[in-house]
Amino acid sequence: MKKRRPRINKIEIYLIAVVLIIMILVMAYYRYTRTNYNYLKQDKSEYLVYTLYDNEASTYRIQVPYINVKHENIKDANSKIQQLGNKYSNLKKSIFNYEYSLNGTILSILVKASSYNSVIPEIEFLAYNINLSTGEIITDDVLLSYYSVNDQIVGKKIENQLKKYYSEVVKQGYMSSRECDFKCFLAVRNIDNYLDNVEYYIDDGILYAYKPFLTTSIYGEENYFKEEHFKFQITTSSTIE
Repeated sequence: MKKRRPRINKIEIYLIAVVLIIMILVMAYYRYTRTNYNYLKQDKSEYLVYTLYDNEASTYRIQVPYINVKHENIKDANSKIQQLGNKYSNLKKSIFNYEYSLNGTILSILVKASSYNSVIPEIEFLAYNINLSTGEIITDDVLLSYYSVNDQIVGKKIENQLKKYYSEVVKQGYMSSRECDFKCFLAVRNIDNYLDNVEYYIDDGILYAYKPFLTTSIYGEENYFKEEHFKFQITTSSTIE
C-alpha cells in the first residue's frame, strides 16, 4: 500500500510566501541602509558630505562642507572646517571648496582654500579620512600603512614630482638652470621639508598627497602653476592592503 504524501494547503503556501517576502525586504532594507550609511548620519535626508554654506559667487566662490556623520571626532572636524571656511569667507578675493569620495568603508574629504589678496597667493588644504565602520578618523600613519608606504616613500614621490615641475619651468623659459638650480627652485617655493603641511586624500582608491607651496617669485613662473600641481600621486594601485 502506497503512502500518501502530506498535502500543503493554500494557507501554508501563503504563509511561507509572506515570510520569504518579508525576509527579502528586510535584507534589502538592511543592505540599503548599510550601503548609504544612514545609520551613521546625523541627517538621513542629506548625503554623507553636503554643502553647509554657499555664497554662490561666480568668481570667488565659498562652499563650506559638512560631514554628516554622528561621532564626537567628526564634530571636531566639522568645527575646524567651519573655522577655516569663516577665515576665507571674510577675505574678499578667496576661493573655498571641497571634494569627497567613498573608497570601500573609507570616506575621504579634501578642503581646498586659496586667497588672492596679496601678490603671493595663500593656499591651504585640509583633509579627513574616516573609517565608516567605526566613525573614527584615520591617522596619517595608519592610512599610509594601509598602502604599505611610509614618510620616506611619500617624501621621495613629492621630490621626484617637484623635479619634474622644475624641468618644465626651465624648459618653458620661466627660469634658467644656470641662475636657479633645483635647490634654488625649492627655496623660492619655500619648501625645506617635503612632508610639511601635507594632507592625504583618497580618490578612486588611489592615495594622493596635497602639499601647498609658493607659486610666485621674481622669475614670474606663477603662470605655469595650476591647482593640479599641488596634487602628488603616491600610489598607482587602488588596492588598500
